Amino acid sequence: MLHRIQDPLSGITQGHDPSFIQECIQTLRDKGFQIVTVDDIVAANLAGKPLKKAAAFTLDDGYLDQANAAKKLFSQETPATIFVITDFIDGTMWQLDSKLKYIFRHTQKKQITLPLHSKQITLQLRNPAERKLAERKAVAFVNQTDFQQGTHFVNTISQLADIEIPEQPPKSHKPMSWDDANELNKLGVKIGAHTRKHPILKHEEDQRAYDEIHNSIERINEKISSPSKIFCYPVGRDTDFSKRDGLLAKQAGCIGAVSALPGYYNAGESNNSSNFSINRFSMPDKKNDFLQIILFIENLKEKIRYKPK
Repeated sequence: MLHRIQDPLSGITQGHDPSFIQECIQTLRDKGFQIVTVDDIVAANLAGKPLKKAAAFTLDDGYLDQANAAKKLFSQETPATIFVITDFIDGTMWQLDSKLKYIFRHTQKKQITLPLHSKQITLQLRNPAERKLAERKAVAFVNQTDFQQGTHFVNTISQLADIEIPEQPPKSHKPMSWDDANELNKLGVKIGAHTRKHPILKHEEDQRAYDEIHNSIERINEKISSPSKIFCYPVGRDTDFSKRDGLLAKQAGCIGAVSALPGYYNAGESNNSSNFSINRFSMPDKKNDFLQIILFIENLKEKIRYKPK
């Protein structure tokens, strides 16, 4: 699971290193893995023929830097899946966490005091470390509320920080276009739904959750000729989605949904609960960490196979 990728064209200097991703792709091939999409893994499992030694790359949100990097890294022979926030790609919104990052990076305030959980909270902003900590606290609060409350909270911080949030995202937070998405799709990159506005689904009422899931999938189907049938939960912790959300994704035509919980795909299990809560590992930044992830199962098999009797 990847997020932001280093891309000078988009002004992204922090994130995954494309050369390291390429190195990991080659490592998978050298170790005998087949690189496939999440759709391939789930479809094969549903057909009773689970794939062996398979790995899938996924990217969340739909940023321009992801599109720029994916065009160079992935292909029909090395596929991937990008889960996009459809209103973001349509240009009608940008994410609340990105807005918070923008606010704390540009404010001249040394501290702000805001009401939080019925009490006053002071956030110190005197240096980059304090600004980063304040951003994390603010994002954590947004991820514990519904989208409407989160939006109000971000707007309140914007006023207190004396920062006007631009209607369109700055260069470092720009989305890919639908043209980018279709170009990627032709190259071998599946495009899947990641909701309309990236709310924490578990905090949303039923109608709102339906709208976010069904309408994002419908929008993907309108714009992409061969879209992914896998849905992606925003943030993706076990506290961020429920069985209701998996059922809504299934009703909209999906065969599975991915979370952000670390772990391997349960090959051989075809029940709805496992296919609609698929684990993913975050892409590490170090080669040894990557090897630990991809070789764990194989090493475990070897230990079991040659265990002394």
